[in-house]
Amino acid sequence: MRSTSRRYLVLFGAALVAVGVWVAAYLQQLQHGLIVTGLGDWGSGGGVPWGLYIGAFIWWVGIAHGGIILSAAVQLVGLETYKPVARMAELLTIAALTCAGLYILIHVGRPDRLVTSVLPAWPWRVHWSPLVWDVTVITLYFVLTATYLALTVRYDIVRLRDRLPDWFEPLYRALTIGYTETEDAVVERMVWWLAFAIIILAPLLLHGGVIPWLFALLPSMAGWFGGVQGPSFLSIALTSAMSGVLIIAAAFRRAYGWEALIPVDVFRGLAKWLGFFGLLFLWLQLQQVITGVFAAPESLTHAAEVRRSPRRCTGSPSGS
Repeated sequence: MRSTSRRYLVLFGAALVAVGVWVAAYLQQLQHGLIVTGLGDWGSGGGVPWGLYIGAFIWWVGIAHGGIILSAAVQLVGLETYKPVARMAELLTIAALTCAGLYILIHVGRPDRLVTSVLPAWPWRVHWSPLVWDVTVITLYFVLTATYLALTVRYDIVRLRDRLPDWFEPLYRALTIGYTETEDAVVERMVWWLAFAIIILAPLLLHGGVIPWLFALLPSMAGWFGGVQGPSFLSIALTSAMSGVLIIAAAFRRAYGWEALIPVDVFRGLAKWLGFFGLLFLWLQLQQVITGVFAAPESLTHAAEVRRSPRRCTGSPSGS
């Protein structure tokens, strides 16, 4: 933790270069509009230039939800073996939520639209607008995850302070203000209830619920049939998050020699869950595809819409 190798500095420099390239590209788009992306010809009906951005948002928010669900499950069940991996999942969640919020900012075109359009419309648009609900989800999950991480990291900082770099000493002092060992039991109960809330919210309200339901109701998603979108989105989130945690854990294990901290049995257990979530996702996709194949033709659909219309026949113009 205290030493910095040349390889680390090279990787850190490459990451800074990548961020610089991204900033330059975003400034170009901000100045000239989404037309410079070359995405205007994608899709039918004139193209959907924001489709790639909102797709990336869905992917990142799925990783965020799956990551914090993994960590919350470890906390609730008390699986001590998976605690190091759970901490990685928490940090992955914070990073993924940041990227997801960034893609919302990008896909609305101009950043000021979040203040002038999205926030003022929130009270009467949140119940049916995917964009407004996405902002709500990102905010809610960020608050929950940041609180969850802040409560648990105080304990870690106090115990590991001698082995941490001195560069972030002001941050350590800020995070441990007022800390006493008597708060550990209270914090443990608070974290348990936060984990419980996260487990409940994710499948019923967030990535497994309202977001896919809202997208399924859009006219552009007419090919989505049935009510399987919620479980399907949740299975995608868990599959992506499990894969991300496995890759990150393997990278850290190799880079820092953490064979004792993250044994092979941890990877075996995570791989089994990854296989289960992957098969669940494929099965749910099969339900969606099969239902769509047997959907009614357009003429029959139109007839059903007319039959459900609230209008009533009142007889002939003469009143007979």
